[in-house]
Amino acid sequence: MPPERTPGRSRAPRNPPSCRSCRLKKLKCDRERPCANCRTRHLDCEYSNKLPTVSPTENGHGNGNSLQSENDALRSRLARLEKAVFGHDLSSHAPSPSVASLSPATSIVQQEDTRAKVDSEWLEHKFSNRSGTVVPPFSSLLQVTVQNTNQIVTEASLVHETAIDIPKREESMAYLDGFESYAHCSVPIVHVPTARAIFTDVYDKLSIGCVPDPGSVALILAVCVYAELWQPAKDLSCSSLTSDFQVSTALAKQALTLLEQAHISSNISLELLQGAVILNFCLINLDGMSIHNRLLQASCVTMARELGLHRIDGPGSKFPRQTRDDIIRVEMGRRVWWHIASSEWLFAQMSGPAEAVYSIHPKHMVVNLPRMIDDHDLSTQGPLCERSRDGPFSMLFFHERCKLAMLCREAVDTLADSIGALGAANLPYEKLIALDIKFKEALDTLPAPLRLKTTSQTSDATTEADRPHAPPSLRMLVNVFYHSRRCKLHLPYLVRFKSDPRFNYSRQVCLDSARAVVRARDVFRSEVSIESYMAVFRLGGTLSHIFYAAIVLVMDLCVNSHGDQTALYEAHSVIQSLEEAKTSSQVAAGFLQSLMEILRKHQVNLPPTEASNGKANGTKMLSAIEHTSTQADTRPALQGAAFEQVVGDGAGFDDIWNEYLYNGAALDPQSWDAIMNDLEMHIS
Repeated sequence: MPPERTPGRSRAPRNPPSCRSCRLKKLKCDRERPCANCRTRHLDCEYSNKLPTVSPTENGHGNGNSLQSENDALRSRLARLEKAVFGHDLSSHAPSPSVASLSPATSIVQQEDTRAKVDSEWLEHKFSNRSGTVVPPFSSLLQVTVQNTNQIVTEASLVHETAIDIPKREESMAYLDGFESYAHCSVPIVHVPTARAIFTDVYDKLSIGCVPDPGSVALILAVCVYAELWQPAKDLSCSSLTSDFQVSTALAKQALTLLEQAHISSNISLELLQGAVILNFCLINLDGMSIHNRLLQASCVTMARELGLHRIDGPGSKFPRQTRDDIIRVEMGRRVWWHIASSEWLFAQMSGPAEAVYSIHPKHMVVNLPRMIDDHDLSTQGPLCERSRDGPFSMLFFHERCKLAMLCREAVDTLADSIGALGAANLPYEKLIALDIKFKEALDTLPAPLRLKTTSQTSDATTEADRPHAPPSLRMLVNVFYHSRRCKLHLPYLVRFKSDPRFNYSRQVCLDSARAVVRARDVFRSEVSIESYMAVFRLGGTLSHIFYAAIVLVMDLCVNSHGDQTALYEAHSVIQSLEEAKTSSQVAAGFLQSLMEILRKHQVNLPPTEASNGKANGTKMLSAIEHTSTQADTRPALQGAAFEQVVGDGAGFDDIWNEYLYNGAALDPQSWDAIMNDLEMHIS
């Protein structure tokens, strides 16, 4: 019901104008005293109330104050209408009544406008927030069963639409501990102490037969999946790495089923949204970019708007700020919204169906950047507490991710008229250089804890000890993110510098960025255990950046520099990372498979007479490179099967290497553009 209100003016009851006798007999009364009917019938002519004696001079001005007020109200409404239609008040030149006569009418009009506005907003809200009548409430459908992870994996193919399996309490709590230790820093959109309380509440309700909140269950499953993906590998055997992915996949299926049912019944909460955002990143790392990620991303945007996160700091915010829990919830809402918006803008710079498209515009949101504060301070300090720019590390990473996303959005807007490699190559080069300067400035101003170690810093123990360091994974990720996006900006010009010397700058930026990605990988590998290294470099999100580096280094090697042994080693090294990961990651195997398929599609084949020579020379070079690599790097590595027959009847690693190396220079830039477009489609 619309809001109740006290009536502004009570209308007096109307007195019947006819006499009583005429009303009873249904006769027409001439309203004289006595009336003609009563005179004819010799009846007493009685009226309900005596009519006031009105003099002829007052007949046209009776009830003057009321008429004056109504006239003033009409004039005021006409003036507003004229101003709205014509842009100015046409009656502004007419003599205006006195202020005293306007004020009552203006007050009445304002009251009426306010009432109309309240009713209108109520109706609009009612129209746009109708509860579904077709689908029953989600709580009546939800059946949560507690099982150990082995049972969940075994029954993964038997997922029921309304029966959700979650790990046992002790397993979930262990996953939450792992999430806090090595995964939360990369996606700090969950307040861990609050999450612990949510976990406890869900299992307590299940223990007494109550139905838990579906959003809380979704958050539990998403945290378990993310922690399983990021935890260091138990051992380096292929079966162990594959088993870890099977657990993650089984838990992800349960979470997706839960989200689907929640969407159908429109049961949305902040916890459900947090679970959906985390799960989306899990899917990217499990399967790479796909339509599932884009659908889930769009769903996250819609849920966030339904919750009012896009104007959490604007007027009319739905989020109270009275208690400590309210303050924590508002801060988490800001982080979730900025994480969703950043993902939207980052995805817009990637190739694929969503290239150059985003649905969140900065002018359509009123959300402050999250504070530079960790979970402990958030639980104990006031709403204005904020730490310095050197910490906490998780929020440093979060802010840099947002900063990079805003740069990507600016790049998308600049390149809006030139989608794809062929279009981007026709962009005025000065615009590209202006964008590149901003990317370079962002890299040069990275906070000290997020910078990679340099040779001079490594040799200076005192400087290195005094300098704060973020976790190795964060430093690696933020550098890889920046360099791969900068590389993507210049990629259309990589093979064109021979035809236009201006583009040599783009070639150099591409090569430097690709080498920086490789270096970030090497620094990370030197700082962590091989188990932690393999846990990160089997994830689809990380491998996509490595694949970009591989494309750049191999393309340049094919087109521009045949005899450079350093370039040979760099290209072989980065592709070797994909080969190491392919035994445990479908994404890595897919990248290598797509590389061969696209080369075959574009007929990058050697003539028979040259193929044998190329094969021999290529094998010699590869042997020399592998020998150098073995001497330079004594760290243990995965010993997978030789990279042969990834595609049923396709060539192996050496064959693809030689086809790239010895036939690439014969291709024109347009052919390379077509190859690049197809390869980028496989990334997205």
